[in-house]
Amino acid sequence: MKHFPPESVEPYDIEVLSPDEFLVHQFHLDKELLLEKLHVQAAAARIPVPDLLARLGRWAPGFSRLAAELC
Repeated sequence: MKHFPPESVEPYDIEVLSPDEFLVHQFHLDKELLLEKLHVQAAAARIPVPDLLARLGRWAPGFSRLAAELC
């Protein structure tokens, strides 16, 4: 977020979100699609979904908790 100071986004009416805020928003928009993408990403990385969520939890703890409840 430090790369998007308010003075650079305000003229364009852009809301800057943290990675966690963005993913939580996406989660609430379409849980099924997001969970499908998590499974694809975990398969590509050859790790279980819970391990992927643990890694994501470093930058997106709220999202990781939400997604873990559905996995």
